[in-house]
Amino acid sequence: MRESSLEAHELIKPKKQTHYKEILSAMKRIGKPAVSRIIATYTSLDYHAVARRLSEMEMKEMVKVVGRDHKVKSRPMLWDVIQ
Repeated sequence: MRESSLEAHELIKPKKQTHYKEILSAMKRIGKPAVSRIIATYTSLDYHAVARRLSEMEMKEMVKVVGRDHKVKSRPMLWDVIQ
């Protein structure tokens, strides 16, 4: 990992729990599985940050991948909250 990536990771560490809460709140407001770009529009985060946090949240068993959006050529992952 590059030094700049490590520095960025250290800077974001204290904010991760707040980001997780914000993302979960957004997902609950959406009320159905959604891709990171849509989830991001309900938060103060950009979709890159949301996508990174979603991967971490999946490892913590907070969210799960439930499919892919076949309407989009890149077929992004659809995420849902684990109840």
